Amino acid sequence: MVKNKRRGEGTFYFIRLDYEDAASARHRQEVTKDKTPDVLAYLLLVAFVGALISLFVIEIPEANRSLVYSMLGALGTLTITACAYFHGSSRGSARKEQQINELKLKGI
Repeated sequence: MVKNKRRGEGTFYFIRLDYEDAASARHRQEVTKDKTPDVLAYLLLVAFVGALISLFVIEIPEANRSLVYSMLGALGTLTITACAYFHGSSRGSARKEQQINELKLKGI
């Protein structure tokens, strides 16, 4: 395995890219005043809550249960991702920000 010895291409480089990508997406939304992410997040939330409520109201045939549960899991994942876009993962974001600030102090 060949290691790349160029400066700044280690783990912290990819952490910084991930942080900059999220910041860029939020900045784009602020500048363009695009409401699409807001609308999608609300639609996902309503769909997820509606799907959860329907599990208690509608009898799911035995043959379709695994499919419905898989689809509900995917919808839940999308909903969590949409919430993380707006609120971020507080612990992970704080840790990334701390690591990036440490790298800036070191001059990397």
